[in-house]
Amino acid sequence: MNNPIHYSHGTKQEPLNVHTWSDEDAQQMQKFRDSLNESKLAQFSAKQGEDFGHRHVEDNLGYTPELLDDEKGIAQGHDGVYRHPKTNEIVVMEFKGQESGQSVKQQNPNWSLDVCQDILSGRSPYGKASGQEKAIAAEILKAYERGDRIRYEVVRTKVENGKMQTQLEKQTYLEMPMDAKQLESPKIASIRNLTEQILKRRGWAKEDGVRIFEGNDYLIKKEGNTLTIEAKDGRGAVLKLDGRDLQINQLSKDDIARFQAVEQTFQTPNLQQGQEISSLSLGK
Repeated sequence: MNNPIHYSHGTKQEPLNVHTWSDEDAQQMQKFRDSLNESKLAQFSAKQGEDFGHRHVEDNLGYTPELLDDEKGIAQGHDGVYRHPKTNEIVVMEFKGQESGQSVKQQNPNWSLDVCQDILSGRSPYGKASGQEKAIAAEILKAYERGDRIRYEVVRTKVENGKMQTQLEKQTYLEMPMDAKQLESPKIASIRNLTEQILKRRGWAKEDGVRIFEGNDYLIKKEGNTLTIEAKDGRGAVLKLDGRDLQINQLSKDDIARFQAVEQTFQTPNLQQGQEISSLSLGK
């Protein structure tokens, strides 16, 4: 993933906005928290952050939910994904309770995008991600590759001194670097050259000069100057090039590794026709 252009606003000490819940809500929450032992308190703080964070984001900030906790198949990854109706920007949300901090990975600007790639590739521990998680991950990467701005936000809910408050404490904007929106990288150029070879060796012609190779996991199509690679696991087009102009790039780390493995076997002498692409499961 190209390092995104990024800039942040807000801190834990100087949040962008703060919402104070009713005294009744605060008293009930404080009473319940006081009844918990230390081990259960940490678990409950996380749940507190998720539940009241969602309420604040939807009811007070006016975001529209696209991925909620009960739609997830895994505990890891994005706590929630929303859309801001006024800007139509996708917002990846991290909900925190009490004093919980961001992990080292979450502090990396690439984190929101790397999670999407890991979900789509099935990398551990994301292999059990739900269908909705995969669909949203693909949508986020597609928007990013298109040049849309993505937002990553941290929302915290705290209970102390008889008060309960939820605050938007950090807002980070992510955007693809301009030079990466249109130009293919050396890695993409290598995959383009490889797929051209696959089409030449094993593809067949369709109407209007379209050439296709279809295997178990991928479909490769060349129509005029346009080359498209589609994944057959429901993700659709993972790479689309018009000449050397990069239009879609949703290749996961696993996709790239598999194509690179095939490229190495292409260079091995004395392989029978079709044997060289077995590692990519392209053959029938």
